[in-house]
Amino acid sequence: MNEVEYLYGETLRWGFGFENPNKAAVLFACLLPLLWAGWSASWGIARGWVRGLVAFLSAVAFLGAGLCLLMTFSRGGVVAAAFAMGYLWIFGGEGRSWRGRMSGFRRPKGVLSLLLVAILVAVALWCGMAERSASGLPVLHQDASVTHRIDLWKGALQMAYDNPHGFGAGHSGEQYMEWYQPLDRSEGYRTMVSSYLTLLVEQGWIVFGLGVGTVIALWRWSRPVGRYRGVILAMKASLLAFLVSGAFSTTMENPWLWILPAACTLVLMLTVKKHPFWGNILTSSVAGTLLLVGFLWVCGWYRAGRDPLLRTIGIREGRREVLGVSVRDPGASVLVLSDPAVLGGQPGRLLRVMTQETQSSVTMETTAKPEIVMATGVECLSPRGVDARGSKETLWIAPPIPVTPSPIREKITILLPEIDEDGRSAWWKSHTDPNLSCVTLEGVGTRADAAWPQVIRKVKEGIQKD
Repeated sequence: MNEVEYLYGETLRWGFGFENPNKAAVLFACLLPLLWAGWSASWGIARGWVRGLVAFLSAVAFLGAGLCLLMTFSRGGVVAAAFAMGYLWIFGGEGRSWRGRMSGFRRPKGVLSLLLVAILVAVALWCGMAERSASGLPVLHQDASVTHRIDLWKGALQMAYDNPHGFGAGHSGEQYMEWYQPLDRSEGYRTMVSSYLTLLVEQGWIVFGLGVGTVIALWRWSRPVGRYRGVILAMKASLLAFLVSGAFSTTMENPWLWILPAACTLVLMLTVKKHPFWGNILTSSVAGTLLLVGFLWVCGWYRAGRDPLLRTIGIREGRREVLGVSVRDPGASVLVLSDPAVLGGQPGRLLRVMTQETQSSVTMETTAKPEIVMATGVECLSPRGVDARGSKETLWIAPPIPVTPSPIREKITILLPEIDEDGRSAWWKSHTDPNLSCVTLEGVGTRADAAWPQVIRKVKEGIQKD
């Protein structure tokens, strides 16, 4: 299997063996504050030639990691590194005023530090990373990568509100595309393109809240005090880069990227000997978690309230998922028994179109007697299809040739593909049963989704029958 190559313009984005350059960027974003801490610490070495050698090597390592980060062309990685370096700069001086901090730039260490940063900025301008980063600002450009993420994240909050228990690992992207993605969009998603929103949508509010509370508690517990203050600061800055980068991509699913954060956490556990304020830590952890979770829940509630469609959540095939969709004041109920060979792998998109066009409630699972039953493919002759007969209107779409034909005792309208791929259309048209009426779906084969407007017209006719 060939690796997928990612490009920015005509420039290859460096992936370093990861399946996505955004994941490679996390590694270098986490390394930068550690290498910067090494650069700063090298100036405290007493012997001159050793200090110069260590400072030179640490500067080269810092610039190398920065170059690798920039060549991934990951805006999320650059933002994560900026947060980490900003944290180091703000909290890096103990008991120093802002005036004293700024005066440090007049010393050799400060001048050379500015030079290192200037070199990275120049490289960013040279390779085009600065232009790419600016294109992500909504006030300057309408970048599709950014706008699509925003729409996706809005949908994720609504999904979490609709299904508080979560859709299960690996199912967030497919549920979004099928039931929440705007119908005029067709981008494919595997996750929510955010480690945090993916966790929330797939595992639910409880797991998400426990994760948030743990992170806040660890952050509050590992205060940068004592003889290991510089080490603690560097470790926390690296963790901050990891945490920030996870907000923009689903990077935390890669186990290799957890090695460095796990090592930093272990170092923090060894260097932070004790903490006398456990009550404050617990209080801030609970308060911060409730504040964040409450804010996200309100956002999801707001999104759900503005959506003209309501989703029904239930258990199907052992996991929670959307089973149907309805307008807020449905005029009829429609049961759709879906066969992927006829409606494809994402029937939810078709069902949403039908719901809007017919102003009805459309579901794939129901215990109540629906007004309209629409069975497709093998579902027409399945036990579920047989049990659902006898409603106000029964529609079959591309039913297969039965192994053992039996009399049909209910009035059924059969929608048959014009392109008869396997002889089923010819068989049913020749089947002389007074309870069956055949209608041709023009221009399609067994897959009937391309003729969906014709199907919707028949559903409307069924709803309008007395």
